[in-house]
Amino acid sequence: TTENGKVAYSETVVINPINNNKIRIFPNPLICSNKSKFTITGFTYGNSITITDIRGIVFYKEISTGSSIVLNITNKMTEGVYIVTIRDGNSLTTKKLLISK
Repeated sequence: TTENGKVAYSETVVINPINNNKIRIFPNPLICSNKSKFTITGFTYGNSITITDIRGIVFYKEISTGSSIVLNITNKMTEGVYIVTIRDGNSLTTKKLLISK
């Protein structure tokens, strides 16, 4: 409500969510050495991909240039649970990645 007692509104915005069922991380769990790789698939061009640990520390961030990516960043990561976030504008989906050494 405004100062004059009028009701303000906005139009309904429809957000097309990312299909969480299409996002795949493999292998998961990842039993790794310093040369281990893992793959993330199912997103689209222009999506933001972020990998953080459970404390929120960012280990990887990139804007996608395709629908899959192969990463070899496990030498920067310790054993534990990581959150992979895929964002497309206002919608996002998250997946867990478990790394065991």
